[in-house]
Amino acid sequence: MLKGARLVGTNDDATYPTAEGAWPGGGSMLAAFAYAGNVSPLVAGKPFEPMARLARRLVPRVDGRPEVMVGDRPSTDGAFASALGVPYAQVWSGVLAPCDGPIDGVHFDMTGANFAEIADRLLGS
Repeated sequence: MLKGARLVGTNDDATYPTAEGAWPGGGSMLAAFAYAGNVSPLVAGKPFEPMARLARRLVPRVDGRPEVMVGDRPSTDGAFASALGVPYAQVWSGVLAPCDGPIDGVHFDMTGANFAEIADRLLGS
């Protein structure tokens, strides 16, 4: 980076949830490299525009089927839903404990214990 290399990260999440608790996330490492290299990184993953552009191009719209972004981190997944213009379903299987929201200014269109619960509600299994 000191010789001109570009710093690109997949996300800027401060933490990553594990069974043992939070570990430093991609954003923590990205910040360290950015500081050491005195550069501003490009974040290419959700919720940022490069990923939103790719999703819009590759994910077809299906008539009559619900489109929803399901995630466990409002600051990333909820913001990505907003960038795509789709509803956001918050699952409580990851980063946060259940609450009534909103969190990080993100509105929950629905919530559930996990992805399977959201899928059952949307698809009526």
